Amino acid sequence: MNMRYGVLVLAVTAGMSAPAAVLAQGFKPTRPVELVVHTGPGGGSDVLARAIAAMVEKEKLLPVRMQVINKSGGAGAVASAYLAEKKGDPHTIGLFTGVWLTTPLTSAEAKVTLKDLTPIVRLVLEPAVIAVKADAPYKTLADFIDAAKKDPGQLKQSGGSVTSRDNVCGSSCKRPRARAGRSCRFRAAASASRRCSAATST
Repeated sequence: MNMRYGVLVLAVTAGMSAPAAVLAQGFKPTRPVELVVHTGPGGGSDVLARAIAAMVEKEKLLPVRMQVINKSGGAGAVASAYLAEKKGDPHTIGLFTGVWLTTPLTSAEAKVTLKDLTPIVRLVLEPAVIAVKADAPYKTLADFIDAAKKDPGQLKQSGGSVTSRDNVCGSSCKRPRARAGRSCRFRAAASASRRCSAATST
């Protein structure tokens, strides 16, 4: 099993105080608090955001509802741009992963960078596991790479967007040892696992 680690961070627009500090200063939300994520329903950030919203409601941590806002598209660019538009609004916060950092480095259309946001706290440090189907003949990563060398372009790997952690890990496996095959990239990690489940994948 081969692992890489990803980080999920809670952030607000630069120049805005963290929610805890705002509350300490006497701020009380007057409308639902938006929790922005870059994935669609069922994506990793979406699942975590909805768990947080449910916890906040159960423990009565806010006098208003926390609403998850899905802004998928552009490998995080759409979500980060939406959050940036809310500058000065303490009712809007976001959950971001590494794609919010890497997309502006690879796409001229992504105008919002980390400099425009204020990270508040690291919520998750999660491992990324390279896995194959249960009935696949590969027991180690070396087995998969050896098979890829024997049959170039015949194996597939699934993952998220070009700048996502899973794609970066997959690409690192393909260079320089072997071209492990074709990549299946999808807009959300949840759809990646579903749509490539019929094929051997990493």
